[in-house]
Amino acid sequence: MNAYHWNGNLKVRPFQFGALAPYLTGGIGSFTSDTVVTDVMIGPTRFEDRRTATNFATNVGAGVNYQINRSVDVGADYRTFCVHRDESTPRVHRFSTGLTFSLK
Repeated sequence: MNAYHWNGNLKVRPFQFGALAPYLTGGIGSFTSDTVVTDVMIGPTRFEDRRTATNFATNVGAGVNYQINRSVDVGADYRTFCVHRDESTPRVHRFSTGLTFSLK
């Protein structure tokens, strides 16, 4: 299975404690998945039956950034992504951390 998504988010930073900046975020976008349903070999030739689906998606989360210096931040972010399908709304929970390098 291959999958990818895009989304646009709005971040709200209600307050800041020195170099520590917590935020809330939410957004909308889409989620596309491409799945191989059957895979058959006939001689040296492979035949694949693929299904591709694109669905509306939303996300909500929160995070925090800590400014180490003028050009480097470290952050942590938690999001819940909801893929809106006809009969179900699967949720994906993601936690990520990382460094942000910027030219200011």
